[in-house]
Amino acid sequence: MLSECTFNNWLSLNFVSEICLFCSTYFPDTMFLNDQPQAVIHAIINETNTAKTFVLQPKEKLIYQSGQFLTILFPDHTKDNVLPRRSYSFSSAPGINLLPAITIKRTDNGFASRKLIDKIKVGDVIFYSHVAGKFILPTTTEHLK
Repeated sequence: MLSECTFNNWLSLNFVSEICLFCSTYFPDTMFLNDQPQAVIHAIINETNTAKTFVLQPKEKLIYQSGQFLTILFPDHTKDNVLPRRSYSFSSAPGINLLPAITIKRTDNGFASRKLIDKIKVGDVIFYSHVAGKFILPTTTEHLK
């Protein structure tokens, strides 16, 4: 027999699960895009025949460190209420480059890289999730002692 506390926790978890299931069914990820950060494609640099650097002009301040990445959202490819996302490391250096940039190589079977390389143009707006990644340089020299 479950104690009242355990039963209430179980009930709460099931209730939250049901709400999440309801929300994902009736409120697809694309409904929440207005809450996601956006950036305008400021410039596109052709690096090779299959790679381009996209210089971004974020609509709000974007703070990142070398080694972190940005996850781009692709709302026009949403299927079964799943919003596709792809993560790309920054190719710009914070504090040196005025605007953040990502460099992408086109992959023949990759819908995201094909869309970015073949379709995106200067002035287009992209949605992204917040900066992430812990593969960064230490801020102190304590580890060297």
